[in-house]
Amino acid sequence: MSKGLSLVPLSDPVGVRILDDIQGVTTDLWTNTAVSLSPCSPDAFCFPVDSAYDLNVEEVRLPTEVNVIIRARDATVLGTAMNKEETFIGSDQRGRRPLTAEVASQKVNLYFSARGGLQTTLRDGERHISTENGEPLRIGIRSRHEYPEATITTDSSPRSLMRAVSAFGSALKTDSPERSWPTMRGFPPLVEVRDGGQQFDDPANLEITAAESDVRIEVFPTHEAVFHVASLAYYLGVPVVPLPQSARTDISSPGRLIVGSSTVELGTGTHPHERVTEVLQQVFTLDCVTRTEGLYPIDLNVRNALEGRGICFDWHALYHDPLSERLQTYLSVPYSRLEDLVPRWKLTADIDSTPEHAEQLPFLVSELAEVRRAGNGAVTTAANTLDVVGEFYRERRLAAPIDGGPLRALPSRDVRNEASLNEQIITTAPTESIQHLWLSDGVPAGAAKPTIEAFKRRIDEQPSGDVRVAVVVNDAEMHDELSVQDLYGLRDFISFEVDIHENLTQRELAILLAEERDFVHYVGHVDERGIQCADGWLDARSLTTVNTRAFVLNACKSYDQGAALIEAGAIGGVVTLRLVPNEPATRIGRTLARLLNAGFSLGSALDLLVDDTITAQQYTVVGDPMVSVADGKSGTPISGSIERRGEDRFALTVSAYPSEWANLGATYLPSVSKDGVQYLNSGVLDTFELTGDELREGFSRERFPVIVNGRIHWSDCLSLDEIF
Repeated sequence: MSKGLSLVPLSDPVGVRILDDIQGVTTDLWTNTAVSLSPCSPDAFCFPVDSAYDLNVEEVRLPTEVNVIIRARDATVLGTAMNKEETFIGSDQRGRRPLTAEVASQKVNLYFSARGGLQTTLRDGERHISTENGEPLRIGIRSRHEYPEATITTDSSPRSLMRAVSAFGSALKTDSPERSWPTMRGFPPLVEVRDGGQQFDDPANLEITAAESDVRIEVFPTHEAVFHVASLAYYLGVPVVPLPQSARTDISSPGRLIVGSSTVELGTGTHPHERVTEVLQQVFTLDCVTRTEGLYPIDLNVRNALEGRGICFDWHALYHDPLSERLQTYLSVPYSRLEDLVPRWKLTADIDSTPEHAEQLPFLVSELAEVRRAGNGAVTTAANTLDVVGEFYRERRLAAPIDGGPLRALPSRDVRNEASLNEQIITTAPTESIQHLWLSDGVPAGAAKPTIEAFKRRIDEQPSGDVRVAVVVNDAEMHDELSVQDLYGLRDFISFEVDIHENLTQRELAILLAEERDFVHYVGHVDERGIQCADGWLDARSLTTVNTRAFVLNACKSYDQGAALIEAGAIGGVVTLRLVPNEPATRIGRTLARLLNAGFSLGSALDLLVDDTITAQQYTVVGDPMVSVADGKSGTPISGSIERRGEDRFALTVSAYPSEWANLGATYLPSVSKDGVQYLNSGVLDTFELTGDELREGFSRERFPVIVNGRIHWSDCLSLDEIF
């Protein structure tokens, strides 16, 4: 058994539980008879697995309508079952056994194998996988978690940082177009910047050199230029080298991409990062299309759209071409011809081009981030634009002495002379990405400000088991938001442990925050003294240990206290920048709870919320916005937007959001799709014309947020009469 992975038989109902203590997830499967586990050879599966067992049962049931692909020994696809489809591959497939059933949209890579035939059917909304003639099933599992293979130590010089970035591509598991699948992109090596002593140390020899590749990126020897091309270098798996002196004509350009005998300029002008991003997005999108000739020959929406525009490459030949030839073909098409087909990008990072920020590059490039230069933002000192007169605010003063507990001395400061948060807020440059990071000075509006420590904590191993949530209400007048306890855990097949706390003291809240927990939802007041408690104010800056992974401080101007929780050990949290009225804040708190429960990350949840109410624009993320509380039912969280088109006709526009379990490059098959066409899992997918009955059936399969007339509703409690 691989470290961190274990299987445990279940008795009521009978089945097996998969525990992944590497990424902290649990998956339950049910069986027709009691499970008896015995190890078997991993060679029984067509893909690598970390652990393999005989289940000694002939059928397993999965609690959702997951998609299944049945493959031969050489991974050739023999049959597929998408949405409500069923398939059977009999034992007459001689020479192609053992067969493997690959199950999609699970928290672990999950496979079943049999020596004879395999079939998959649907009954009562469950996916059944069974063997022919009662033969026993075997199960193979592989964790989806990725961890850096090594740490590269470098000095702060741009040339040394080029070498470090040149090692990022070593984490790719293939140089074929299959790299566009998130599971084929490993986590790049970490970077540690030190000045003095040894200048560059690559203990695992991960650096890719120019001698190893006929593709390379040449850049000006500046930190900014290296940062701009880091994601492109990682995805292509190519080295970054200094631009020859003879080619250094425009310092505003990041450099150029050398592809065999061809040269691709990487931009000039005031926004030099833009051409780098275009090249990355174009290559990535076309890789997603080309890979349909490989391991997953699916019907992909983007391929159909490209061919409809006359962009009809020999995809099969491209799949087998070396990287340089594939890139030359891809980049022969102007970006403008496919720009609208690029999936909505997951992450944009505005970053100061200082050497210490090089340590955050591995976490950015693992998300294929667009990297821009910080400094285009404007500082605002404007007062809160909300009409707050007459409203009840989460902003009051309750004086009380500080009690004891696991605290350290409060910082010495004069509250009266402390600058208000409004005077520090940075209005960042806009981005079309789902999530936005700010790695510079100031407090960003509309962007998260992570720390390197928060990044590292997210990729650490974590125990599996129930999702542990604590709801803390420290003000009786905000008792309405206590109802979020019913929203966490509003999921089938995911076990939540939700604890309710009211009127905690400083000591009690400090102890709660120090406990191992997935999420804390705080409702109350925050001011310059700290977080309101029954006996005074707990200043988060006094805490030495915080072990909750994520949190929301649903209170006025809670940014500083949230940032202190991150410094003390949390990974990410939702906070406010300014005053927030009580009623919309309660609504936001309830909606946020449901979004996190549906698998949205902190960042993607806020991306959806800001379009729902102006008050949500006062909320932001501290720490890592990519942390999530639970996984989505299909791995990819979705939202919908509905318009009525007639008496019994509706238009449902579906949007998708990449997640920890289904990152950028995964595919999604909408349950309302009638033709089996799949989509890249980010941004607006398509608009589907449906009858009322078809819409109700789609709603019954999965709870998801639905925007009607500009407001967020939920599919499980939306009446069609509300749509007009």
